[in-house]
Amino acid sequence: MVDFVTARDQICERFDAHWQANAAGIVGYIPEIRFPRIVYKTPIDPSVHWGRLSLQTVNSEQVAFGCNGKKKYNEIGLVFVQLFGPISEVEAGEQQDKFAQIARAAFRGANLPGRVWFRNARINDLDPEDQMLRLNVVAEYEYNETV
Repeated sequence: MVDFVTARDQICERFDAHWQANAAGIVGYIPEIRFPRIVYKTPIDPSVHWGRLSLQTVNSEQVAFGCNGKKKYNEIGLVFVQLFGPISEVEAGEQQDKFAQIARAAFRGANLPGRVWFRNARINDLDPEDQMLRLNVVAEYEYNETV
């Protein structure tokens, strides 16, 4: 059975494994990704690339009654990977585009062991903010939960 906590953990683990395996060659280091439900003691360094992953449930619809009075819910949500790059770096835009493609690839066609699956992974350009270039990678996810 998959529930929200299990799904969140699997999504974060999937992304982190893909990021660690693919993100090192672009700028000579693997940019830090900040994950949900973790308290970080160090402030963000605006002179380096970094990111933040978050999830948002969009819909939770009861789809069936199961055995022993249990109910089945279809959970649909969005996973966001916000990517930030130092605006002072001449090549930051190109580097950020490469990071965004890596992040998007983590979700394209992926199915996780708890039957969490993804669709419509995409990259969205955003305006710079606080001396940082910004991109969002967004993917829809879905799973069933029985309670």
